[in-house]
Amino acid sequence: MNAKKTSQQRIQAIVDNFNASEKEKITQFLEADNLYQPMPMISRILSGFGAWLSSLLLLPFLYLSEIIEGKTGLVTMGIIFILSAIFISQTLANQKDKDSPYLNQLALMLALAGNALFIIGVGMFNEGSDSSFMQAMLISHLFVGTILYLFLNNIVYRFLVPVFTVVLIFIFQVEQKSHQPVNITFIIESVLFIGLFYKEFLDKKLLPLFYSCALLLPATIILSDMSRKFLWFRIPQVPTLYMTITISIVLIMMAIKIFRAQKLTHYTAIALSILSIIILSYFSTPAILIAFTLLICGHYLCDNYILTLGYMTLPLSLFYYYYSLQMTLIHKSYLLLSTAFILLLLYAAISMWQKKVQ
Repeated sequence: MNAKKTSQQRIQAIVDNFNASEKEKITQFLEADNLYQPMPMISRILSGFGAWLSSLLLLPFLYLSEIIEGKTGLVTMGIIFILSAIFISQTLANQKDKDSPYLNQLALMLALAGNALFIIGVGMFNEGSDSSFMQAMLISHLFVGTILYLFLNNIVYRFLVPVFTVVLIFIFQVEQKSHQPVNITFIIESVLFIGLFYKEFLDKKLLPLFYSCALLLPATIILSDMSRKFLWFRIPQVPTLYMTITISIVLIMMAIKIFRAQKLTHYTAIALSILSIIILSYFSTPAILIAFTLLICGHYLCDNYILTLGYMTLPLSLFYYYYSLQMTLIHKSYLLLSTAFILLLLYAAISMWQKKVQ
């Protein structure tokens, strides 16, 4: 207790030495520094879930109450909701209390509901066939999502826009019975994922997009593969060659970026790293490569979210890989043990090499 009083007295003595103008500047600086305190991540997740659930409840209410009539009414009401969400968000951005939970959730709910109403209405204008209906919904979602991404100051919506886009692409692929949409989507996700390594040079608005692509990388490959056996719908078989090549290029670019950042110019080590990635790509699957990519990225960037996603993806991809092998259980067990043994040997070799370099 005496030590605490002594510390307070010392601080008070230091503060007393400042004149009035200096005290005022310090007070203004501290107030400005504490003016904006972002919501915790769990609060954002709960807020986003609540807004999504509210929008789901709002849409049936509008339909049953006959407030919306026809496809023109859907598009009109969607535009009204979207403009209202942007107005609330932009007004809130200029206020001191930027993280007002109620207004943020209201803007997010209006944005989600408006987005759904608009794309459904546009799709109904092109309901000659299932493919044209889904194509119109996808294009309109990309248009509305881009506008809301730029003008709606909400991290949750910016994270969900790519997720909804990929869901629509999967549905469109089922209707088209073609695997090309998923291949193109996977390449775009991989390119955007690399943006995490350059996030300090880019606008902070792009961060939710990068993190969403980090989540969608494993989800895209695992869902497209598992749907053929476990889910009620059937996605056409996607050739894994394009995905393997794409994620291998991402791994090689990450390795070169890490070597440059660490100022390591040992060309033999760089060549061995690239060669090991190529060999791993040949003998492994895209899902396992994605798990390794997330783990490397999470460790390098010290990003717990990416690291957690990598640790969740690795056992799932390994389990499904060994499950799909046409082998007996005992042979699968031997293969699993040998894989673990090889990984331990690689870990020991890399640790010894790092000690020699240091």
